[in-house]
Amino acid sequence: MSKKDVCNKIARWTLMLEEFNYTIDHRPHSRMRHVDALSRHLVCMLIQDSIVVKIQKAQETDEHLLTIKEPLKAAPHDNYAMKNNVLYKTVNEIDLLVIPELMQPSIIKTAHERGHYAVTRTAEHIDKEYYITKLQQKIEQYIANCVPCILINRKRGKQKGQLAPIKTRYTS
Repeated sequence: MSKKDVCNKIARWTLMLEEFNYTIDHRPHSRMRHVDALSRHLVCMLIQDSIVVKIQKAQETDEHLLTIKEPLKAAPHDNYAMKNNVLYKTVNEIDLLVIPELMQPSIIKTAHERGHYAVTRTAEHIDKEYYITKLQQKIEQYIANCVPCILINRKRGKQKGQLAPIKTRYTS
């Protein structure tokens, strides 16, 4: 209330709050842990949780990942770890969700179609949250078959001509 130079929005809030009798009580973080969930956008939390659940179910059906998961029940090994029955791989001190073979094309498609990015940028989007083996090759293969990218990146300039027989006149 004692500030002199405030923006119009805060000044209006101040005028509105003057009508009420209240006291402001500071609560440290240790007493406000429950509020953290309220400050997050609910839709983002639900989407993220549903993706993790889908990945968990797909990991349970992937035979290759099951062979990795089995020894991890005892202890973490080779940068792999289990958290809430979901397989993660630690890369550069970040825990990344290990994507099963069946879900890899959809993850690559979603990342690529955010802006029809090239291989490097698509890989950057995926590497933030997910771990996919041989990611570069799989992205290259997907982009090579992406119709909008093919149409946009077609060769410019003079195109090759069609072959046509040359008509000649024979005189006899």
